[in-house]
Amino acid sequence: MLREVARLLAGARPAPGDPISAAEFTRFPHPVARYLSLAGVAGKLVPRTVHVLQSGAMLTAPGKRWVPLEAEQWFSLDPPGFLWRGSIRPARLVRIVATDRFVDGHGRLDISAWGKIPMNSASGPETDSGELLRFLVETVWFPAFWLAPAASWQALDDSSAQVSMKANGTPVSATIRFGADGLPCGTEARRYRIVGKRFELTPWRGACEDYREVSGVLVPHRIAVTWGLPRGDFEWLRVTVERIEYA
Repeated sequence: MLREVARLLAGARPAPGDPISAAEFTRFPHPVARYLSLAGVAGKLVPRTVHVLQSGAMLTAPGKRWVPLEAEQWFSLDPPGFLWRGSIRPARLVRIVATDRFVDGHGRLDISAWGKIPMNSASGPETDSGELLRFLVETVWFPAFWLAPAASWQALDDSSAQVSMKANGTPVSATIRFGADGLPCGTEARRYRIVGKRFELTPWRGACEDYREVSGVLVPHRIAVTWGLPRGDFEWLRVTVERIEYA
């Protein structure tokens, strides 16, 4: 894992050296430009990498109990990529470790017991799409990426916009919704979900709350993630950001 993190961070290209200008916001849909202004992005440098420490809870299936989660995540902005490693303890003597990644243009998920005994894994085109989509919506933690050439925006209405990007030939899109205060309050997309031995394209939503400043930029510190299942919504992940570091 440490070698993977080192490779991801070493491969990140240098960020632009000039501070972000508020004049750039005029090319964005109104709710996006308003948030970039409110968030304090103008005058800041675009980070090269981002490090996020997280705590929270997870539901492994509908009807199960919430299990405490601890996680750590690293991002590269150019090229877009991330590594996320989270662990839960569903029983006193059991520790399940999941590693989610989008590296070198491809996604992969590995799940193991105690980080050593393989339990499940996923890769391929659907995983590439799902992990790149995860990267895209998690840029709410570093909205300077929204100005990158890799991200394109389309106006939907006064309180929402669609953001799209492509990496290694894989295209993804998500809707960002903004609250009355001008801050992003949620994300919506359709993401591939593992169902047995196959993938199903499923509504996937995130709620954003508890905005605080990180290096002068206002970003959410609580995230809740929900699958829109045929039998009803399944909120399965609640994350609290303990620390965000830009470098």
